[in-house]
Amino acid sequence: MANLLEAFSQFKDFKSIIYRKNDLQEESLDRLKTLFAKGIPYHLQELRISNCRLTPNVTSELIEAISTKSYLKQFELANAPLSEDNI
Repeated sequence: MANLLEAFSQFKDFKSIIYRKNDLQEESLDRLKTLFAKGIPYHLQELRISNCRLTPNVTSELIEAISTKSYLKQFELANAPLSEDNI
């Protein structure tokens, strides 16, 4: 997924990501941070994460990135249990 997110970061008008039934790992999160950092009008507007496992570390980094570096208009986190496992 990290490679796809890297490719998506090259598009100027990429506005939405739906991340479903996957593990959100640190490498993918780093690519998401790049998308969060894009300025208006090229910013990511919607992020939906559902049925994904997240480690506590990834969860806290995701929350920090969203609160400090994003222009998201919509964010959804559904059925994403925290896992202590290395994923």
